[in-house]
Amino acid sequence: MPDTDTKTADDSVDSRLDALGRLVHAIQFDSWFAAVGDPMIDAENDEARLYLDGLGFGHATIENVGSWNDAKAVADAPDWDVAWWQAEESERANLQRRAEAEIGDRALYGALTNVTNTASDIVHGKAAVAAARGGVADEGLIRSAAGAAAMSCHQAALALVTRAGDNHPFAAKYRLFAAGRWPLAINKGVFSVF
Repeated sequence: MPDTDTKTADDSVDSRLDALGRLVHAIQFDSWFAAVGDPMIDAENDEARLYLDGLGFGHATIENVGSWNDAKAVADAPDWDVAWWQAEESERANLQRRAEAEIGDRALYGALTNVTNTASDIVHGKAAVAAARGGVADEGLIRSAAGAAAMSCHQAALALVTRAGDNHPFAAKYRLFAAGRWPLAINKGVFSVF
């Protein structure tokens, strides 16, 4: 994720919106879903840990999901941790309120729409290709993967525009996706990453 330093010499609205433009550019070249199923490397485990710690779930263990079918089972599990989802949503709402106050609604929503639309256009195709390589043609699962990736881009954009920093959980989550992973959910104290 580009330029996530908490403070820079130029902290103007224009520089923050420029950072979102660089994010849009980066989205086009990231490795969406290219590493799903592969064993996680130390750097990916570190990103997952940073994400968990930042949301208050440092106690969770990290599990590497090995196949699209296993990812589907995790995604479809009805007993995912509601507190985890609420922590993410609360942080998203906090960043959004901050961004609205610092940037202004009109400029912010135009830039966020650009990020989300670009991500949606790109990640669906990447998810479909990765699933096909894994022998899966489940359109619902592909849409779920793409939707999660697009949401991560939106969250990362909020962290970026508010200068939340590289250690913010949404920055770490975005980097997992950008490296080709699909962070799935926390279920019974286990954070599953495909």
